[in-house]
Amino acid sequence: MFEVRPPRPGLPLPCPVRRDNPSPPPFALLPLREPFYVPGLPGFVSGEKAVDDEGVVTPKFDGLVLRGTRVVQGRVEIPPGGFCYMADTMRSTYPGVGCYDFLLGRRLFFVDYDLELVLLEGTTVLPDSPLVVGDVVYVLGASPRHEGFRNVVVHAYSVSGIDWDFAGMSPVSLPIREENWYSPDFVLAYNQGRASHVSPERVDFAAVTGMHLHSQLVARERPYFGPLLDGGRWAVSDGELSVSRDGEAWELVFRSAAQEVRRRMSPPWPLDLLPEDQEARRSLQLTWNDGLAELLPQPEGPALRLYHGLERLVSGLAYPRDPAFAVANVSCPIGHSWSVSLYNPQSLSLVPGESVEGPEGYFRLVLDDLVGEQARWHFEDRHGNASRIMAKSGNLDTLVGGGRVVQHLLARGGTATVQAMYRLLGEATGEADSGLPNSAARLQP
Repeated sequence: MFEVRPPRPGLPLPCPVRRDNPSPPPFALLPLREPFYVPGLPGFVSGEKAVDDEGVVTPKFDGLVLRGTRVVQGRVEIPPGGFCYMADTMRSTYPGVGCYDFLLGRRLFFVDYDLELVLLEGTTVLPDSPLVVGDVVYVLGASPRHEGFRNVVVHAYSVSGIDWDFAGMSPVSLPIREENWYSPDFVLAYNQGRASHVSPERVDFAAVTGMHLHSQLVARERPYFGPLLDGGRWAVSDGELSVSRDGEAWELVFRSAAQEVRRRMSPPWPLDLLPEDQEARRSLQLTWNDGLAELLPQPEGPALRLYHGLERLVSGLAYPRDPAFAVANVSCPIGHSWSVSLYNPQSLSLVPGESVEGPEGYFRLVLDDLVGEQARWHFEDRHGNASRIMAKSGNLDTLVGGGRVVQHLLARGGTATVQAMYRLLGEATGEADSGLPNSAARLQP
């Protein structure tokens, strides 16, 4: 039995350890074949600067990945997970600092999350069979043979497609005769494993880990952020929050016609555990039916955040505002939030002239025409602004918008996808040579 220990002796683990693997989102292993690239739509969030309460600026983006699509007998088939929207970010999102995201163009405050460390024992990764552990995908590769020597390498990606090479955590080299990767127990940090067998054909792991973001708690409104005041009263939700002080202790009470909840909080504050430790965060929170009050320890005295209109987004379950889509929350390697994805849990099928809407009608995919294997399609935002019509043979795989996921998926294809976009845009406007290979996607005016 492998164990996980905290990063420093005497500290608790900041999240639970899970020894079974949650079902990965269906897009985790879907192929992306020569995708066309659409930089964005006028109604999409693109580089919107979100400023948290500590003054940190994070660009936010809408992204869309259409993958695993096929042209089959006069129809376009989209597998589960193949039609995926992302509220994406260029920096990890932290709890307890007033971060917010734009989900389908609507600002939502990031309040809290449920994180798990997945630890699996006795698993294998093969060249043609990646291993998904929580929100991590491990892929087996090998360097070219040199004088009879070849090291095995394991690449690590997020389930949404982000390559961990940007943080120096992928790939990991595993010498064939060195079958211990780190130690038989794990410090809670990054991707870790212990290999029991290493060869170019397979890597057997005695144990391997990956973070999993089970759910995120968001709020539509934040009616107050400021000093925690003795005797303070705030109208929130359908009731009132009152605050009183008794020495160093603070008592928060929420009253409404339907309920009354209270919590007493006092020093010492768990400053060395925040913001990652889940129990420490929740020891400073008071929750009620659709709201939450959060005490914030600060040198000049505690502050208070109030949230109203709570929604919990749970990975693998239906998106509450549009049950035709399911939720996938994606964690960064050390357990912060990277994005919220909304995807189709069921297969979709289109014939020419049909369209399929994204969640809450935020955008739609339109199949304009289909002749043999050659498809023509475009995207529209909720205001009817349309991309140019694209044409491609065999599939409709496309990347739209920005953010980390789209950028990393673009990078996997080198600059070819972006260069093709500019060449095809030039062809559509008559400003460039239109002589392109038949396999290339084409823009039509």
